[in-house]
Amino acid sequence: MVALMCACCCSNDKFFKISYKSVVKRPDVVSLRSAVYNRYFLDVGFGFLFFKPLNSSASFRSTSFVFDSGLGSFVDLDNEISFLISNYCINNFSLVGSKFNEASFISSFNNYLPDTHYSIVFEYCRNIINSLKPHYDRYATFLKGLKNYPSLPPYNLQQFYSEVKDFLASEPPILFEFVVSFDVKVSLDENNIIRGVEILSFDEISSQIN
Repeated sequence: MVALMCACCCSNDKFFKISYKSVVKRPDVVSLRSAVYNRYFLDVGFGFLFFKPLNSSASFRSTSFVFDSGLGSFVDLDNEISFLISNYCINNFSLVGSKFNEASFISSFNNYLPDTHYSIVFEYCRNIINSLKPHYDRYATFLKGLKNYPSLPPYNLQQFYSEVKDFLASEPPILFEFVVSFDVKVSLDENNIIRGVEILSFDEISSQIN
């Protein structure tokens, strides 16, 4: 659920304050999304775990928890938050290039910040990430110990999927909700056409994990 109101307007920029609330439950089923070289996307219910070189310049649909597949180490994304969210927003927001209409903007932002585990919002909630870290530490340790970890083809995907699924089934279910406040800037040209949407900052208002 997203509440959006205009905070102020000046020049060709409009500024908004967004309040976003979401409740997310980790499903038990894991799906192997795709393979890029010898790194893999695993959807574990909260977002994507990226198994890729940390210095990779490859572009992905979204970013969340990052592990080095060799070390299984957790990486703090605080320094990348603003750039990644803003860059994703500017390049992917559906109304960029169209005439600004506040009702359409609000509706599109409701779609842009969906109440699902693909939301870019909870991927960057600092406290939530820290709270979930033990779960992902165990997950990374588990992956390192897999005899059938897919590093180079050929590999048995079905066996790998089964082992990961069994591991997650042994983990306690996780349910969390959070409220986040965003400051958003919409850049318009002289014809009121949207040229960019930038998330300037965000604050976690509250979060609860069960």
